[in-house]
Amino acid sequence: MKKIWIALVVIFTALAVVIIGCSKKKDVSLTAADFGTPTATVAVGTATATKTVTLTGTITPVFSATTTPTFTVTVGATYPAGWIDDCEDGGNNTFKNVNDFHIPSVITNVPPVHNLGGYWITYDDNGPANNGTSYVWPMSDPWANRKGLATQTFSMTAGGYPGSPYGSAYAAMVTGYVTTSTITAPGETKVGYVYGFFGFGTQLSPTAGENLTNEAQGCQEVDISGFTGVKFWCKGDGVATGWSIKLPFTVSGANGGNCDGSVTINPSTLTGSDEWKWNFTAPAAWTLETVPFSEMTQEGWGSSISNPDGRYWKGCTATSPGTTPGLPADASAGCPVSIVQRHAKQIQFQTVGQTVVYPTGRTIYIDDIYLY
Repeated sequence: MKKIWIALVVIFTALAVVIIGCSKKKDVSLTAADFGTPTATVAVGTATATKTVTLTGTITPVFSATTTPTFTVTVGATYPAGWIDDCEDGGNNTFKNVNDFHIPSVITNVPPVHNLGGYWITYDDNGPANNGTSYVWPMSDPWANRKGLATQTFSMTAGGYPGSPYGSAYAAMVTGYVTTSTITAPGETKVGYVYGFFGFGTQLSPTAGENLTNEAQGCQEVDISGFTGVKFWCKGDGVATGWSIKLPFTVSGANGGNCDGSVTINPSTLTGSDEWKWNFTAPAAWTLETVPFSEMTQEGWGSSISNPDGRYWKGCTATSPGTTPGLPADASAGCPVSIVQRHAKQIQFQTVGQTVVYPTGRTIYIDDIYLY
């Protein structure tokens, strides 16, 4: 009996030890060796890069072959509808004298397209009408013809308006000197034109200028009557009111074609060269000029025109009221600037007066010009 009780005590003791041992937790430190070689499954998609840039030229992004980029493009500046030129094609030998103005930008407000407009030109009093000796650079065709030199293509000059949002590398720069009947410049055998001058301009269409081989295809007009005036940045020689901006008013291509009166023998201006203009100073520092068409004036010395143009008859000057269709026959204003706006071909800049003459030179820079 005693042995039985001893056996039972041993059994119960063993069971207690097992129960107590199973009720305790054990913390075990594991190492990488306990897991073997790990494997990973990674979901790879198409990478998309979004980039905001300021558009100043051709963008050539460089990405790895596994990346598919997309762009959000922020344009640095918006061109006004009447934009003419930022002069930034100065380094382009093909288009270095072509502006950005084109008719669709006026009609549909489509942003102007570079190099789709008219040409920049220079002129002086060397033409057959005046036979003067004033000099302009870039060289004018009449001066080159008289000297037997090759004509020069207008090109932009380095150093534009530094604050321009459209680019500041180039500007339209013109320099030269004015001679009069009291001056014989070096290399000349005669005195100059008594009312000496030189100037330059930008045509408002590729066919705005004179076409010597096909008159009907030249002197084409542009209607800019929907605009208030012209704005441009300038700097220069500082001569007080020494420059003018003007709207030439000349015949159309269908009526003779010689709208460049300084080039051909027969001047064709419908205002007797007394164009609507506005005088200003080109100071030493870049300055914004705002020129309302309503503030342009004629000086009043123009002669009457005796040649009909289909739309205009003689008297389209400040001194001789005319019979332009749509105007009263006794119009005291002669040919108002609103008429000129509807038949514009160029915007020109010219020296004013004959007080600052050779050997003193004249210089002006123009940049970021547009109609507003």
